Amino acid sequence: MNVRVLAAFAVVFQLIAQQPRFKAIWEPVNYKADLMLFDVHFATEDAGWVVGGSTEMAGGLILHTTDAGRTWEVQYGDAQSSDRAVQALRFIDGKTGWATQDSPLSARLLHTVDGQNWDQVGEINSHYVDLSFTSPTHGVYTDGTEIYTTADAGHKWQPVAKCAVQTEIEGLTKNVECQFHALSFPSAQTGYAAAGSIYLKDRFFIFKTTDGGASWVSSTISADGGAEASAFTSDKTGFVRTGYPDSGRLYRTTDGGASWTGIGASPGLSIRFVDQEVGWSFHYSKLSFTTNGTRWTSRTFKFPVSVTTFSLPSRRRAYVVGQHGMIYRYSVVPIDYTAKGMIDAPMMPPSDTK
Repeated sequence: MNVRVLAAFAVVFQLIAQQPRFKAIWEPVNYKADLMLFDVHFATEDAGWVVGGSTEMAGGLILHTTDAGRTWEVQYGDAQSSDRAVQALRFIDGKTGWATQDSPLSARLLHTVDGQNWDQVGEINSHYVDLSFTSPTHGVYTDGTEIYTTADAGHKWQPVAKCAVQTEIEGLTKNVECQFHALSFPSAQTGYAAAGSIYLKDRFFIFKTTDGGASWVSSTISADGGAEASAFTSDKTGFVRTGYPDSGRLYRTTDGGASWTGIGASPGLSIRFVDQEVGWSFHYSKLSFTTNGTRWTSRTFKFPVSVTTFSLPSRRRAYVVGQHGMIYRYSVVPIDYTAKGMIDAPMMPPSDTK
């Protein structure tokens, strides 16, 4: 075999080696019933829960899968029942979790310690804004104007902070009431509550705790609007979105909230990170995402209905939910993989190392 033939083979082998071996896709793993789905949480790439109801006022239930959505089982509730929809999920591991279910007077707080069986552990304000647990017993929630904590897994709650700050307005120091919009606990002791005021459109407020929520210290940040969403990837690094999802602005801190820098992005209703670099947010069917923790970009997908919320258990697996039982799974798959209803998606790094 001469040198030219060998060189030609080398070029062919090089081209083959450069061809992508994997791709990212969305594919439907819908629940076969006309349900409104309000929240989703996956503890691993394959095991997770979805909650919702036949309407907001009836048919509340909790669904569970262990095979990445190929099959679903009802763990709690009944789509034909008169009980209101289950609205939210919070887990600290693959077995210990909480869910909220609205009722006429307050929100039922459901609890599981084995990932399978659910029982009512307590109640919280039905107008709660955000809820977070940092251990099997310790939790924090806000109803917008106050922050509450529990030390017994949610049986009893006590108020610990009000959304009120002192800030300078036209050269004068004034007491201002505000509204909490999001909680974020990057660790058991350190947490942040992002807030804004309907009276002040040029600043947002951050309440910080370093003792698990027992006490909070506020700071005022000059910005384009009040805080609406937040996510912290460590005790020091975090993000706050001000204003509306499609027209607001994202701010980033790397020193625990002491200073903030504006970023040219406006992600969706909630922001979630799988690690220090990869973070996602949805607004309707538009995914905003970052792969380095600073620069954001976006893609819009042709899902059958708008995305209500999502879960991001790893860089190569995610789930979105919506009305009419819609559940779509994001996966990194071999380049020749096909599935009914498949939608192309952007690849999260690392692209083809697994």
